[in-house]
Amino acid sequence: MSTERPRPSGRARALLRRIGTVLTPREPATLDALADLADTMATSVAGLHAWATAAADVTTATATTDTTDPTDTTARAGSGGENGAYDDCMEALRSAMLAAGRGRRRIAGQVAEAFLLPFDPEELLEISERLEAVVAAAYVLRREADLLDADASPELARLLELADDLAATTAGAIRALRTDRRAAHAAAEDVLDRRWDAEDAYAAAILASFARPDPDQREAEAAGIDHGQSNGQSNRRRGRRAAHRDLARHAETLIELIARCARRVVHAVAKNS
Repeated sequence: MSTERPRPSGRARALLRRIGTVLTPREPATLDALADLADTMATSVAGLHAWATAAADVTTATATTDTTDPTDTTARAGSGGENGAYDDCMEALRSAMLAAGRGRRRIAGQVAEAFLLPFDPEELLEISERLEAVVAAAYVLRREADLLDADASPELARLLELADDLAATTAGAIRALRTDRRAAHAAAEDVLDRRWDAEDAYAAAILASFARPDPDQREAEAAGIDHGQSNGQSNRRRGRRAAHRDLARHAETLIELIARCARRVVHAVAKNS
């Protein structure tokens, strides 16, 4: 006759976890890991914003006083080329994606092994997955700028400035989960309110893409070529403008993913209060 004690069912374990959460001190280890992942997310978006700001400055200076070789694509703000600042951004975002994946798996392991958790397992797993998605979206935007050979416009930089601010506030809300749930809830709600500020910035970026100066025009004039005779250059111009619109859409998606993180923080606090 077996003396092994039967293991409680999944529903019973969930009930015991809830009871333990109420009756015992909360274990902060999982929230510490979540805070670390949130910091990785915020740092990634801040790095992307810094890249766009620097690239937009290069673009503006080139548009006003273009002294570069028209055939030198390494001088373009969107291209990695030989510019160490852009390559550093890409490498940092790749490293952040790896770190975010490790952080998410660390949280998943803690959730699987823990008997007592500060929040429902579903909330912790969902927030960690959404944070990782933000880091991935930041990398995708930077990668697309390279693949499309598109410079970062001032309008894109303003969109990413808002994303940077919202990401920092969201990370602060997640850190506050350890000590002050009311403050965490307020900070996350603030992100959701300000997320809609991106509407005007996104519209400005799209409209500006139609009015951008044509680098092919400057190249043709410098070479003494009638720009209007080249259908190929005209197609390139339309392609670059479409690329800028694509980057603006990526930035808006990034902001929405950050807002989804904040929305889940609000949900977690309300559900576990």
